[in-house]
Amino acid sequence: MTTPPARHPLLALVYQLLLGAASGFALGFFAWMAADRFAHTTQPLWPYVGAGIVLMTVAVRAMATRRAGQRWMHLLWIPVLLFAALMAMVIVALRNFT
Repeated sequence: MTTPPARHPLLALVYQLLLGAASGFALGFFAWMAADRFAHTTQPLWPYVGAGIVLMTVAVRAMATRRAGQRWMHLLWIPVLLFAALMAMVIVALRNFT
């Protein structure tokens, strides 16, 4: 039985940083939307997105150090896909509106 080839550490780091930034941006955007709905005021987007990117990058790096976390961290692509679907729906709606 052969063992699968190991990933290059730099490739794993790039994947973790990409996953952390993408999921942090998406979760920060959704937190901004929720805060806007609850506060009934317009708040800037960048603090939510910045905090989301930093927190999720740290969380992904922490999950990558644990064997069980390595399997679960791939679930963080779900908010990224939801964000992409929402933006696609906005684009379609804007194209049909004008």
